[in-house]
Amino acid sequence: MLASRNAHAVRGQRMAAAPSQRSIVAARPGRRAMVAAKAAKKEIMMWEALREAHDEEMERDPMVCVMGEDVGHYGGSYKCTYGLYKKYGDMRVLDTPICGARLGG
Repeated sequence: MLASRNAHAVRGQRMAAAPSQRSIVAARPGRRAMVAAKAAKKEIMMWEALREAHDEEMERDPMVCVMGEDVGHYGGSYKCTYGLYKKYGDMRVLDTPICGARLGG
């Protein structure tokens, strides 16, 4: 049924949407609106979004700190804390040691 509906659409004939598709078709914005919305959006990488979130929270609340392996000078293995060490100092962006202490025998 879907293939026949697509064949009619290709030939330029208008078809009524199935009842289950009517709400989807009605809610879909026009092409011009989609292009304008996409142009207005700022696309960034995931690590940049995480870094911005860390920065916003650290700026908002002086009690927030980041602790982890190589998060300070190095900026984290995925650069999620890049530049925060210089901005907030070593008391709020703390490098933790890599150690494998054995517990027990």
